[in-house]
Amino acid sequence: MSAWFASDLLFFLGLNALLWLWVWAVPTLVLRFRFLPEGIQGLALPGLILVRAEAYTWRLLRHELAHVRQMRRWSPLGTGLAQVFNYLLRPLWILLARRRLPTLNELYWSNPLERQAFAAMDREGPLPRTWGALPPPGAT
Repeated sequence: MSAWFASDLLFFLGLNALLWLWVWAVPTLVLRFRFLPEGIQGLALPGLILVRAEAYTWRLLRHELAHVRQMRRWSPLGTGLAQVFNYLLRPLWILLARRRLPTLNELYWSNPLERQAFAAMDREGPLPRTWGALPPPGAT
């Protein structure tokens, strides 16, 4: 293994370790935006949830917090690699098996991380500690 590869790999793994520690140690910051790209209601990043202001509900917040829990469980790098597999490598597998490329919509709805997050939307119970304003109590 060359020296530059080893140093880059150590940097990358160290950055992942810092992000993982950040996700575990710091409560998630929830920010509402008036504009997110078309079709995106919310986006979970390490330690940060971005939510479209008009779509801000308890159900959506539970969905995005499920993604934060996934990052805590498998690390930000692990969840990122799962997404790379789902959106880049799995279509090739489906192309070889079924002789057709799946649509992005099919890939999204069959993604195990998304299915787990959608299941979390209907759970009851208190939300974990977050920074930022929570949706009003009447919002579902």
